[in-house]
Order: sequence, then structure tokens, then C-alpha cells
Amino acid sequence: MPPKPEFIFIGKVKPDVRWHNQQSVHEHHELIVVLSGIMHISSRDQQVELRTGEAALYPAGVPHWEHSDENEPVESCFLVFRDPRLSGDRIAVNKDQGIFLRPLAAALYEQSISGGECLFGNEILALMLKIFAVPASAEDKPSGLVRKVNAFMHRNLGSALSLSDLAESAGLSKYHFLRRYRRETGRTPIQVLWEMRCAEALSLLKYTALPIKEIAARTGFSDSAHFSRRIKEFSGKLPRQFRDS
Repeated sequence: MPPKPEFIFIGKVKPDVRWHNQQSVHEHHELIVVLSGIMHISSRDQQVELRTGEAALYPAGVPHWEHSDENEPVESCFLVFRDPRLSGDRIAVNKDQGIFLRPLAAALYEQSISGGECLFGNEILALMLKIFAVPASAEDKPSGLVRKVNAFMHRNLGSALSLSDLAESAGLSKYHFLRRYRRETGRTPIQVLWEMRCAEALSLLKYTALPIKEIAARTGFSDSAHFSRRIKEFSGKLPRQFRDS
């Protein structure tokens, strides 16, 4: 028989405007379902805003960071699971199936805190993953411009990229590029570039034995002090502390 997804744990993020998860790289897969409010999620080349009922799936090993909306604090459930059939290097999103995913996640969480075993955890997880796999609407996908520029940034993380370089890759003037990118993502391209660099650096620290100095150079940091400062701001830990954690 083909392997089935294995439920491990379910937890909840409670509404708090200060809540943030600066950077995570998980050993297992994780399914996020927003119960209320708004969650902002980023990865190396993606920026996602999840609203009530919407969901995201992080394949194991994909660096990501999250924070609550300041005006509509998020409440969400996160399901941790194993599934040897699942792989990938991007966050998957479904914005269309909240009518099913939201009550299933809430029910499974309530069962988990009742003091007993999560009955039918594997079965509920399998159903949620099947529902999640229903394609999201095309309008929720990032625009061609954002995908193109983010891919350009990711290919050139070690280079000294300027706003002019990014605008040129998009075929626009700096002014029009900055306006369009910020309107579509809610962030500046330079902000996203530095977040990509930090996320890639943390992935290399976690999963390779490369010297820290080489990782800094590969990901576009000017010197070790700059690298340490940015990584501490991004992850809450210095590079050596993150590697040893």
C-alpha cells in the first residue's frame, strides 16, 4: 500500500498583534489554517497574506517567517505531519476551501486539548490535505512581474544588487517598478531581497558545513559584522548560535 500522511501534532497561535515567528525551518511538513484575522508569511521568493479560512502548506526544509497583522491579529491552527510523498521548495497556498478546512482544523485542535488522544487524527489530516489540493483561484497567484523579479533576486543573492538592477530586470523605470512591486506585495523589493538573503543564509547554516564566512559571501553580505547583525535581527540568534541550535 502507498504511504499515508501521519499526523504528529496540532497547535494554535492565539490573537496577539505582537506575535511573529522571525524564521523557521522545520524537519516535518506543516499545514497552517487561519481561523480569524490576517497572517503575513514570507519565504525566499514568496510573500503571502492569509485571511480567515485560508491555508498554507510548508514542505519540510522550506525556510519561512510569519507575523500577525497589526490591525487584525491572527488566530491560526498549525498541523505538523509526516508524508514521504510530499516534497517541494515553495509554500503552497489555498484560499478557496476555508468552508471545509477551518472547521476541521478547529475541531481537531479542540480534541487535542481535551486531554485524550486525537482520535482519527491521521484520517482528518488526510481529508484536509485532499481538500487543500483543490486548486486555488488564478487571481491569488503572484503576478508575472513579482515572480520574475523574485526569481532574478534569488539567482543573484551573492551580487551587489541595486534598485536600478531590479528595475532593469523588470523592464521598468525605478519609479514605476517600485510603485508596482510595493502595490502588489506590500513591501519594497530591497526588503524582500534582504529577507531572501537571510533565509538562504540560515538554510545554509542549518543544512551545510560551509564556513560562516563563505555563507556570508554567497548570500551577498559585505562583511562578517554585517552578516552577524542582519542574521541576529532576522532570527534572534547570531550565525554560530543558529548553527549550534
